[in-house]
Amino acid sequence: MDPSRTELQSANEPAPKMNTNGEIDSDDITLAVVMILALFALGMSIWALVKAYDKKDHHKGMTTLKVGAMSNATSITVNSTKGFTSEDTIILGRGKEGTEEIAVIKSITGNTIYLKSPLKNNHLSGCTVEVYDGDDY
Repeated sequence: MDPSRTELQSANEPAPKMNTNGEIDSDDITLAVVMILALFALGMSIWALVKAYDKKDHHKGMTTLKVGAMSNATSITVNSTKGFTSEDTIILGRGKEGTEEIAVIKSITGNTIYLKSPLKNNHLSGCTVEVYDGDDY
């Protein structure tokens, strides 16, 4: 067995190059550093894609009214505010002809969503409330 190889190296794998002082060749170190940097850059790219994916519509808010809301109300109480933020445009009662409407969130406190404008329609408890992106209306 070649003394420059370790037991874990295969016979087909080249032994690390050593300089005259018995140190690993600088070309091998440079290659290792480049590989580490490339892997880091790949990891950062994947991280950026995951972050961008998290901002897509699959995480948009979707809930139901906890209690009914009357026309002219400026706030609604929902079962969850996860996925909703102030300035979001929302749609209440999607698909319910005659009562479906669009509103804009002014602010959120707990499970209460405050609206920038009063509601135009009455909405029953259980009515759907979703973030509206404009493309699917």
